[in-house]
Amino acid sequence: MIDDNKKNTGEEEYQLPEEEYESQSEQAGASEQAPETGGASSPSPLARFPILRNKRMMWILVVVVVVFFGFKFIGGSTNKTKANQTRAQASARTAQAKLAAQEQLASRLADLTQNAKTNEAGINALKGEMQNLRNTISQTHSSDEQLSESVQALANQVTDLTGDIKVKPKTKHVKKTKPKPVPLVYHLTAVVPGRAWIEDSKSQSMTVRVGDKVKDYGAVESINANRGMIATSSGKIIAYGVDDS
Repeated sequence: MIDDNKKNTGEEEYQLPEEEYESQSEQAGASEQAPETGGASSPSPLARFPILRNKRMMWILVVVVVVFFGFKFIGGSTNKTKANQTRAQASARTAQAKLAAQEQLASRLADLTQNAKTNEAGINALKGEMQNLRNTISQTHSSDEQLSESVQALANQVTDLTGDIKVKPKTKHVKKTKPKPVPLVYHLTAVVPGRAWIEDSKSQSMTVRVGDKVKDYGAVESINANRGMIATSSGKIIAYGVDDS
């Protein structure tokens, strides 16, 4: 019996909305019929929208609207969160890029500073070398001046010494008379027409032709092969010697 009562109660609860809907619709129909009979009043909003007369459907519509706006709100906040995250990531990347650029710039500045120091040290070294060269040149000039002074002093001493030396009187040299050279004597050793071989008193031989000059005899004017004689411009005759055959 109890089970049957429960089943009946459940069926009644399940059928309550329909009965409620039917009762409401009947009331709406009665109200609609009443105006038609009366002909004076207009239909109500519940009569126009029957779904509004069902409370359960009303609650379902309310829940759907709330869920829709809730999802929309959550989705909007999620999008905002993602946008904020994206902006944060972009800001972090920008900060990292700026930091890397600053570090790179600092490294370049350090390199430039080091190069500048190195160049400055090189310039200072060159300046030192130039100063050393100037000092060396100055010392060389002073040494040249001292040397010139020393040379001048030596020249003055030489001049003084030369003035102190007495000039010796010149001795007259008696010219000696040289003996007169003995004139050369030539004799004929061989002869052919137009050419002859002669020898002087110093046993020196030579070949002569017409026109040749012979020392102490003059030029050869003629050669006579048949007679064995040579005539010269001085008038002297060259012929065979005593021992010649």
